[in-house]
Amino acid sequence: MPILHREVGPRDGLQFERTPVSLDEKLAFIDQLVQAGCRYIEAGSFVRADKVPQMAGSDEIARILKEKQARGEYPGVTFAFLTLNPKGADEALKTVDSKFGELAVVVAASDEFCKANMGVDNMDDAFSKLAIPVIEKGKQAGVKVRGYVSTIFEGQKGEPIDPTRVAEAVERLLAAGAYEVSLGDTTGAGTPDAVEKLINALIVRGIPLDKVAMHFHDTKNNAVRNVEQAYNMGITIFDSAAGGLGGCPFAKSPKGNLATEGFLDFCSRNKIETGIDMEKIVRAVHPVLKAVGKPSPSAIHNAVASQIGLPKIEPAAPKPEPVRVEPDGSYPSKAINVKIDSRGVAYVAMNRPKVNAFDEELIKELAELFAALDKDPRVKVAVLSGEGRTFSAGADLNWMQKMAGYSFDENVADARKLAAMLEQLHTFSKPLVARVHGAAMGGGVGLTAVCDYAVAEDGTKFAFTEVLLGLRPSTISSYCIPKLGDHNSAVLFCSGQGFLAADARNWGLVSEIHPAAKIDAAVESAVVEALTLGKDGLRQKAAGIRNDRQEIIAPRPTAPQEMIDLITGVNQRLADTSPAGRAALMEFTATDIANARGSDEAKEKIPAFLAKALAAANRG
Repeated sequence: MPILHREVGPRDGLQFERTPVSLDEKLAFIDQLVQAGCRYIEAGSFVRADKVPQMAGSDEIARILKEKQARGEYPGVTFAFLTLNPKGADEALKTVDSKFGELAVVVAASDEFCKANMGVDNMDDAFSKLAIPVIEKGKQAGVKVRGYVSTIFEGQKGEPIDPTRVAEAVERLLAAGAYEVSLGDTTGAGTPDAVEKLINALIVRGIPLDKVAMHFHDTKNNAVRNVEQAYNMGITIFDSAAGGLGGCPFAKSPKGNLATEGFLDFCSRNKIETGIDMEKIVRAVHPVLKAVGKPSPSAIHNAVASQIGLPKIEPAAPKPEPVRVEPDGSYPSKAINVKIDSRGVAYVAMNRPKVNAFDEELIKELAELFAALDKDPRVKVAVLSGEGRTFSAGADLNWMQKMAGYSFDENVADARKLAAMLEQLHTFSKPLVARVHGAAMGGGVGLTAVCDYAVAEDGTKFAFTEVLLGLRPSTISSYCIPKLGDHNSAVLFCSGQGFLAADARNWGLVSEIHPAAKIDAAVESAVVEALTLGKDGLRQKAAGIRNDRQEIIAPRPTAPQEMIDLITGVNQRLADTSPAGRAALMEFTATDIANARGSDEAKEKIPAFLAKALAAANRG
């Protein structure tokens, strides 16, 4: 069967990338896609620039492309523009007309998705208030409209979607006047079995399959398998994005859209002609991937890029997203409580269940929150603490279980996020005081170390517990070594032995220890000093206390070579305090922990620990 391709990279691929891509870069990308053989390209979206900044300038892109086609360039190429509502359609139709371009409009099969992301209460409202008015405007202007149905397998909260509901949405879009409907696996939940059930639901309803396109995400590495299933059942139209760009910002997807390279590879293996040149697609998207600082998740793209000598793209350091500030000046957060008093002291309390264990959510929210507090003119000092019985017990068990299945590249990417969060706190421009109680394990020790001044409750337990799992305290080492010193760090990094607050004070990790009844008063005294001394003054006071640091009375252990390399490598890189030097240090530690997670020792010890710990958690 012949096959049709819809290239969505310039719109769906780019729309939620945080790093801006210039107008010239977008136009060059589109031009190269045309030269590669693409005959249908989603070129932009008429949406609010404050909501989707990457799509700003879509009107100018439409104008320039229209002028080019009027001059005879890009013959036979259709340029599509997404419009989410009638107002967007009005803006698009200032340029798009019966001779140039077409519109696209979306409904969601998930009512929850409609409420959260489309500004309507349910799918029926999405039709009556958004889709049908846009289609009617297109009809009046003589412009074709393509429909989308999103969340075809599950909603953003994981709720399953009935295939008959999706079939109903397709039928309604076609009846309203959409010439074609693309079905979007928004959350990447699709499997070949799910695809089969959905297409059967379309067939039962009598929907012509030549009016239906499929739009897969590669979240679970199923995108190409899903294409194969759909094609074998009669679907011949597929959306994809060059380089695998994109993905849904409202769903936790580690990968983006089906890569055009993967789609073309499927077609080549099945001797299906597309008229699209694989190498030219790779060359077209490579500058865009470089601009956004994101290596392609597509193995096919990366293999071709390597073969033709394109330079490897290094991922950009993750940047915290801005945190919303409520009208009352508060910071809403699931994992953290924040209060700002009249003096400008921000009390930041981690509030994860039971032990404030690290997971992706807490790491993300800490990074974003401290980036926002840094810019908040009200804030003069911040205090970091933990609700409940523990400051922080290190890594969350479920997060560790997830990491156990990561590839090397996924482990590096994961470690970069933790490193970026720790660096965000370390470089916080205002004094940062830690209030540590109960226990600080693994990453919790790192959180203690990044603060300018740490006040610990007497009896608090500390340990580099990752060592017991065949790992190394790589990501936190660059903050712990300057506090503990080389000898103490080597002893504790190698042994994983626990130590108490008194030891942490004697060995340089914390500045003060106090009994539980007096710790809040001690933190308040530190805050008062911080308001007077400022950040540099508070750091100098902590450094003066560390001048009396004692060395652990134990011979320096015969450390594994990997641990020696870690401590040596960190010390070598600590001297360069420039942004580039700090970035190089973070990359070194991220790569080191990824290597440790892939070691034979870790692969043996981590699953055994998780099985025991999860069993205990289930019992208790």
